[in-house]
Amino acid sequence: MKQTITILAGAFIWVLLSSCTSMMTLQNRILTTPVHTVFPQRMLLLNTVDVSKQNYRDNKDQLFILLIDKTLLDLEREIKDRKVIESEILKGFTPVGNTRAQRDSVVLSLMNDKGSTDAIVISSYEVFFEQREVVVTENDDGSKDREALYDLISRIRYLWYNREGLYKDELIEVVRFHSSRSVLSGLLAAGPNIVKQQDDAFSITQENVVRYLNLFFPGYEFRTRPIFTSGEFSSLQTVLNAQDYEGALEICERLTNNPKRKIAGQANYNCAVLNEQLRQYSKVRPYLEEASRLYVHLNIEEMLHDY
Repeated sequence: MKQTITILAGAFIWVLLSSCTSMMTLQNRILTTPVHTVFPQRMLLLNTVDVSKQNYRDNKDQLFILLIDKTLLDLEREIKDRKVIESEILKGFTPVGNTRAQRDSVVLSLMNDKGSTDAIVISSYEVFFEQREVVVTENDDGSKDREALYDLISRIRYLWYNREGLYKDELIEVVRFHSSRSVLSGLLAAGPNIVKQQDDAFSITQENVVRYLNLFFPGYEFRTRPIFTSGEFSSLQTVLNAQDYEGALEICERLTNNPKRKIAGQANYNCAVLNEQLRQYSKVRPYLEEASRLYVHLNIEEMLHDY
């Protein structure tokens, strides 16, 4: 019995200490056309999410205050770039009461005081990690690798007001694959910490803002592709930071015939992503099909849907 407990304890510690599979992301932009017709002349931007009441732990409250402030700044910048109009930000938390009638009254009053024709109100805000699934890959020697996959999710509710009142209520959700961890069991997989991964939180929040404003102004949409950069692919990080995509492609092509199916599958997937980045679209699908044959991974299947 004592020996069994010792083995289980050791396994649990191994899971907690297992390193996270590193992945970088590459992005492309595609042009978009607006869904709604608006004619703002001066915008008011404000937040009605009281972070102090969310009971966050581990310094998350400070992070979320910064994230929401950054969201307002991103809204201001994007609106000015797209429409060449000025926006005024009400910093911090703006109380608007507990009912829709109270909120509408406060927002319209603030718009009148500030001389704004339109307003965007952040009414709810979430950024968090969520375990997607545990992927089991069988190696040629019969052994199995288990990876817990984690998505980073940004979920923001925006309210657009014009002088007549609430015009549109939109909940925008952006889901981005973040990382994976080698585990013995999905139940024992400890996910990433949002405070320690705050750069990614800021990045996905910006993408959320862009997707929201695409509903109202001509704009663009990110096409985000994670790319494997750990283990055999560690040399990619320096090359990708230098935006040398052809050099990165050469590194990955050399690994497509690796005897480990997982590595070969990841290499083929990376080649697909890099060919897309280089706009060599005809080469993308063959790499994806080979990657899918070798290695089960949702990023591969999701990218295949675009080709």
